[in-house]
Amino acid sequence: MSDQAYQEWVDEARAVPLSTAAEMTTARFKRSGSEFISVGGCPHCGGDDRLSYNTAKGAWLCRGADKGRDAIGFLMHVNGLSFLESVEQLTGRPNPTGRKAKPLSAQELAEREERKAKAKAAAEAAAQEQAETEAQIRERSKKLWAEGSAIEGTPAEAYLIGRGIPQREWPKSLRYHHSLRHPSGKYYPALMAQVVSVDGEHLGIWRIYVTSEGKKAPEEKMKLGLGLIHGGAVRLGEPLGGRIGLTEGIETGLAVMAMTNIPVWPVLARAGFTNVELPFDVTRADIYADHDHTKFSETKGKYQQPDGLRSARAGAERLAQMGVESYVQEPCAYGLDWLDVLNEVMA
Repeated sequence: MSDQAYQEWVDEARAVPLSTAAEMTTARFKRSGSEFISVGGCPHCGGDDRLSYNTAKGAWLCRGADKGRDAIGFLMHVNGLSFLESVEQLTGRPNPTGRKAKPLSAQELAEREERKAKAKAAAEAAAQEQAETEAQIRERSKKLWAEGSAIEGTPAEAYLIGRGIPQREWPKSLRYHHSLRHPSGKYYPALMAQVVSVDGEHLGIWRIYVTSEGKKAPEEKMKLGLGLIHGGAVRLGEPLGGRIGLTEGIETGLAVMAMTNIPVWPVLARAGFTNVELPFDVTRADIYADHDHTKFSETKGKYQQPDGLRSARAGAERLAQMGVESYVQEPCAYGLDWLDVLNEVMA
């Protein structure tokens, strides 16, 4: 068998997505944007070190030993395989040259199985603990949401009007809380937004801390989530003829609604454009992206597409593949978001 056949066999294994390779391990992963983190550590390291892979970067990392950019090395490390064993597992075919991988000794096999058993137990315990924690946080967010009231006449409304958003009948997905604890230990009034799943179920809340005068709270982070909001959105309105808009932030979403009358669903983070789940009655989504400044990448030696536009375009491509008509709408000038555009129009 030729060297070409062997190389094609290896290239086939190298092209397997890391997500597929992860399913061939005993590790359990939780998603955070484009990163997937093992909840029980690394099976090869006995559950003692952080193992993760990133679908956007096409790379994996284990603090205990290694890092890499293909599925072959990933399985070699996590499953304790040789190079040839890893390629065989990924392709489902034996080496075309007929050369066999060196078999592990009985002791090596026993040690590998022991590591897998420990990692599996650690993953199951971590998954249970994570599920319990997420449930507690979700219930806490429900309680705070239930304590909220309409935002009319409150510092929350003053904050939005102060940002340049016209006064209106505010969406029911927005509420006011007179006193929420900030991680700094201080208490502030807050604008709350309810984040719901594709089925409209409560996932968590988004909190924007303000002062009693309706200004931004004097904290480095005055916007914080509470709950597992991955895949969810804040529904500022119901689909209009199957159409919605998507924005990153609440304020930007309200600005777009003021200019277009299109109902908008903020996804609260750039990663939200690529993971938001939309119900079947949404047939068109316009993604209103922030037009960030282009930045020069020292590592790549060239200017990179701004993060906001890149995420929006990736989100539009994903939604189009799911059958949702998708368009990216961007401000005409660098450095602007759609709230800036509204304020220029209203000036």
